[in-house]
Amino acid sequence: MTSSYHTCPYNDLPDRAFFKKVGERNGDLSIVPDERVSLGPDDKVVSAGSCFAARIANFIRSSGLTYLFDDDRVVSDNDLVREESDAIFSLRYGNIYTTRHLLQLLQRVVGEEIIEPPVVVDGAGRYRNLSRPSVLSYDSVETLRSDDTAHIENIKTFIERATVFTFTLGLTEQWIDKESGITFPSAPGCGFGEYDESKHVFHNSTVEEVTAELRESIDLLQRINPELSIILTLSPVPLVATYTSVSAVEATFYSKSILRQAISNVLSDSSDTMASVTYFPSYEIIMNPYCIKENFAADMRTISEMGVDRVMDHFRRRFVRGGIDEPAISIDFAVDSPLVEQEPGPPSGVDPVCEEENIWNAYLNKKEAD
Repeated sequence: MTSSYHTCPYNDLPDRAFFKKVGERNGDLSIVPDERVSLGPDDKVVSAGSCFAARIANFIRSSGLTYLFDDDRVVSDNDLVREESDAIFSLRYGNIYTTRHLLQLLQRVVGEEIIEPPVVVDGAGRYRNLSRPSVLSYDSVETLRSDDTAHIENIKTFIERATVFTFTLGLTEQWIDKESGITFPSAPGCGFGEYDESKHVFHNSTVEEVTAELRESIDLLQRINPELSIILTLSPVPLVATYTSVSAVEATFYSKSILRQAISNVLSDSSDTMASVTYFPSYEIIMNPYCIKENFAADMRTISEMGVDRVMDHFRRRFVRGGIDEPAISIDFAVDSPLVEQEPGPPSGVDPVCEEENIWNAYLNKKEAD
């Protein structure tokens, strides 16, 4: 039987459908404007998520779009409420790496959850909220609780005012407080608090759990603001370490695959709730084999400035209508060093930007002590 190629259903597809054609475009994924979400001068954007979400937040702030931001402290007196890291998101919730963390936060915002986050005392004798330990420190538990209550109210106000909410998923691995069920952004004993096997449990989420948590989070966001559009994206930054029995590389691909599949599961829902929810492929832009080395710094974990610019160029073409000035992307993250070929020294303290990095810092301190 003679083969016939002229009826192949792929023949009339655009270049972006063919892997080899993508290689001719210098990392360009042929992004087209999004049909569900578009951003203009009248939109008000709120963002949250993992460390990479800070890059998107910085782009929005620099681009001429309206980024909702507030200092988000019940008092500005450093003796009472001390700023421990620069504010990099709309409010001072710090990094939200997992869908469970996001869901628990939103459950508190709508009043479904009233459990108060655990508190620890740091090396300087100040109190830390373990749901956002790197962000602020307090002179007393009373001040911490008062600030936490105001913070939850501020989140509700911002979601009500916003037109767009962007969330960057980062991890499936997490540590949970057994008594309260609260998931932490920072592993206990790695920068904040002390690890106690009787109080803390490790959990690696399944695709079913992430899908359910993401769906419920979207429902809560749109319960607060039915007009809210939502942009989901996936952090391309590999895990700093894994608590599973496999290598960190294997664990990274597991985690990212679970998160990406969960996003697809959510977007496949044809309900009205999902009509204003969309996905932006940060992960795929960075992991494109044709330019992956350009997109990472020498440690092959930190996203290079070229990689960041490439992501933001795609973001602009996907979502921003009417054209805006080219932003100058420039943020110095502690995660950017040390490079892998350098001999690492002991860290000076906890990382105030990315709590996940404190796992590596704890490891270095242990090696130095040994």
